[in-house]
Amino acid sequence: MARRNKNATIRDLTARTKKETGIEKEKVKKIIELYFDEIKNAVLAGKQVRLASFGNFELRSWKESTYYDPHTKKKMIKKIRTVSFKPSTKLKEKIKSD
Repeated sequence: MARRNKNATIRDLTARTKKETGIEKEKVKKIIELYFDEIKNAVLAGKQVRLASFGNFELRSWKESTYYDPHTKKKMIKKIRTVSFKPSTKLKEKIKSD
């Protein structure tokens, strides 16, 4: 019995978009990849990305922390950066209603 993947992949997005629009699979995949690349580049440039009815992505920096590196046996200072996602109110409402 084949196991189903619970994650949405670019392949899934491509197939659904191709089915909805009738555009060639290769073109749809290229458009989706370009879209995600633009989001990634904007976030890495320190910009906040706002997608209407979905949410906001932004790069967050945390205070530097000191840790011990067992390989070099020295104390290291590490600056931690993460991507933060805050869902829009429309998305929150949709999640609550389902």
